[in-house]
Amino acid sequence: MYLAVDIGGTKTLVALFSQRGRVVRRHKFKTSWQKERFVRELVLVLKQFAKAPLKAVVVAVPGVVQKNCSVRLGNRDWGNFSLVEDLQRLFDCPIYFENDANLAAVYESHKLPGKTVF
Repeated sequence: MYLAVDIGGTKTLVALFSQRGRVVRRHKFKTSWQKERFVRELVLVLKQFAKAPLKAVVVAVPGVVQKNCSVRLGNRDWGNFSLVEDLQRLFDCPIYFENDANLAAVYESHKLPGKTVF
């Protein structure tokens, strides 16, 4: 199974996917304007998914991702912060951070039959 987290400006979505890409479970909550409150709520939600046998966790963020852990959100004045340590305590699998627009482009490119996308 795979766990996807989409951190948005107004809401954060968490979904657990089967090997075949079907949504098994999902959760949505409001993205707090306070960094500490957001991280605390995210960790509480993710604990509900931590018992699943995961192959990977992917976190989509609306901002800059550097070296898979340093995150600067474009819609929050939180400065740089890293969620990777909090998530590594919860999950024993690879954790990936990426810009949400980049992930959307990858998804859309797979929907184009016979097309090569760079």
